[in-house]
Amino acid sequence: MSDETDRRTAIRRGYDDLADAYAAEREPSEGEVAAFQVLRDRLAAASSGSPTVVDAGCGAGTPVLEAFDGSPVEAVGIDFSSAQLARASERGSVLQGDVTALPIHSAAADAVTAFHSTIHVPTEQHEALYREFARVLRAEGWLLASVGEEGWAGSNPDWLDAGAAMHWSFPPLETTKEYLRDAGFSVVETWRSEDSIGDGSWAFLLCRLTDPEKGSTDASDAEGEAGSL
Repeated sequence: MSDETDRRTAIRRGYDDLADAYAAEREPSEGEVAAFQVLRDRLAAASSGSPTVVDAGCGAGTPVLEAFDGSPVEAVGIDFSSAQLARASERGSVLQGDVTALPIHSAAADAVTAFHSTIHVPTEQHEALYREFARVLRAEGWLLASVGEEGWAGSNPDWLDAGAAMHWSFPPLETTKEYLRDAGFSVVETWRSEDSIGDGSWAFLLCRLTDPEKGSTDASDAEGEAGSL
């Protein structure tokens, strides 16, 4: 088994094992709430129908599925943790899957959200990750993601004092923006948070898919496995 597989398994098991502890700690920050409200306003202004949103790494469904529950928006949460999905299913539609290979048809969504999920993907896969987000979006679709400002990689064998290990890694903010541009996104707005992650703080990026031809359209397309999308 490769180091990458070991790490992926540890993260999934970690989120399974600490579901209760994470739910108790998970409170959206002011920056996250503000950024999410801007996305909601953009979706409302751009669509006369029922926009679709994919929450990549939805966890227990907070804040995205919870916020869209009962609204005209068709939202679906994706996560590889069964325990997190069990909680998220109480707030909306869910599918089990990996954020690096979303079980969603190409060009099926109006927006992708990725709160506190890209930071668990190995840094060397981030360029492909943003292409995957671009793949599932329609032209002019939106991406709202939380990322780290400073490049960092680390782990904690007892995260949240819950007895579960966790791993993180991500590039510097400017590198993330380069990956986004290479995937066809234009960064529209950036919010910085006082909350820390690794050696720096969080940043929230609102991006628009302005060049969808740059996004991934290869065999990662999950035709036939997309649930409601």
